[in-house]
Amino acid sequence: MHKIRIRNALLALVCICATAFSCKSSNDRENKLNKMLEVNSPSEIYPSIGKKSFFGDPKTQFNFGETALSPSNAFWLALMSTIAYGENRDIDEYLRKIMGNKIKKFHFFDPRELEGKGAESFFLHTEGGWIVSFRGSWGGKDWITNFKRMTLKTRGINQDGEFDDLRIHSGFYDMGSAVFEHFIQEYLSASKSIDYKYGSDESFKAVDMLLRGMALESDVYADSRPDDVYLPFIQKAKSLGLLKSETPDIAILNALSIWSEELAAVGRARNGQPQVMNGTDGYKAIEDKSQSRKRSAAQKIERYFVFRKYEPIWLTGHSCGGASATILAHRLSRLGIPFAGLVTFGAPKVGNAVFVAEMNETYKLQSSDRLNARFHYNQDLIPLVPKLEGIWKHTTDSWFVSSTDLLHIPATESSRELLKSKWPENRNGKSVKFYESENQLPDQTGIFNTDLLLKNHNMSKYYFNWLDQYTSGT
Repeated sequence: MHKIRIRNALLALVCICATAFSCKSSNDRENKLNKMLEVNSPSEIYPSIGKKSFFGDPKTQFNFGETALSPSNAFWLALMSTIAYGENRDIDEYLRKIMGNKIKKFHFFDPRELEGKGAESFFLHTEGGWIVSFRGSWGGKDWITNFKRMTLKTRGINQDGEFDDLRIHSGFYDMGSAVFEHFIQEYLSASKSIDYKYGSDESFKAVDMLLRGMALESDVYADSRPDDVYLPFIQKAKSLGLLKSETPDIAILNALSIWSEELAAVGRARNGQPQVMNGTDGYKAIEDKSQSRKRSAAQKIERYFVFRKYEPIWLTGHSCGGASATILAHRLSRLGIPFAGLVTFGAPKVGNAVFVAEMNETYKLQSSDRLNARFHYNQDLIPLVPKLEGIWKHTTDSWFVSSTDLLHIPATESSRELLKSKWPENRNGKSVKFYESENQLPDQTGIFNTDLLLKNHNMSKYYFNWLDQYTSGT
């Protein structure tokens, strides 16, 4: 069965590429792919203003503080992912009609502002928090470009807390990072600063998280030379407004040197390399000593960092827009910014196991205060790619809509009751079912219906339409 899945996925991609490149001109190629993909047209993008009674109902407004995805929040994010395919002024006008004076600021990113690296996207700052939505590929031209993308290899922290090779799809990384560089400035400037109690556990955790993330963001690693690698760190932190202007660089250099050396020592101990201390308790003793030195370093520099009380951020997107949203979530996490949720629709895989570990372990994406949900509609090909097993992985299990229009929701023993209270099993002709392991899902790729491979990828006709019907009348 596993070989059949790989074969079918590869055959599908071959068919797409062969169809595209058999056309005589680039316009013919794009039109042919648009027809296969059933690209969202402008007439499909904006749902009727009067269609949803809950647009003006306080009970069904977007809840920035929820920790388990509700149907109303899922609908709002599907709506944001759908209208991302629209034009700047149209999106702004539409949102102000349905949200009114709740909007503090709306900003639309176009490729010119992003220097050609990112697709269209927008952020919305409201009374409750922030929503960032990414548009997916628009038309055959974007899809052909996506197929040409290569893998970016960098450094990350694996599930054991060790530095390791982190692989990311470079195209998705470029798109998500282009928005990150602009959005982070807006977000940080609007966030109020807070003061931790000097030397407290809370402040140490904040400093340690920031050091880890900033080291990776500025290509500073535990196995690098302390005397020539920290300038990029300082420049990056200052550019983001994370350092106070009176920060003495030498203090940061010295503290980072201690932190870096101790992180490397712990990594070597875990890998079983020779250490000064031996025996069964050798690693624990090294880690305890390392924590002590790292805490001392953190206390020396924590007064020079600017910490903020962050408003909740929700990230969403369809197709490669969902992948870009995942990249943005990852980069925000590295800076210790506690975004509230990541909800994607028909998104492909973004990175390898180290990337997933950073999302789920190192930066606790799926902890109680950070929600991650990934919708996959029946036989949509895109969430299945890239297909190379052992390399490309999703960050979470799928919310899968089967061929019988049944939504399968992943639920652990601890989350099941809360999710059941939010998602009635039958509503408006739509049904839901809860599962614990993906092997309980119906086979998604055993026998492909080629007519559905990419048609079911359409955001407005399938993903949004399912949630629209389920929430109708609420």
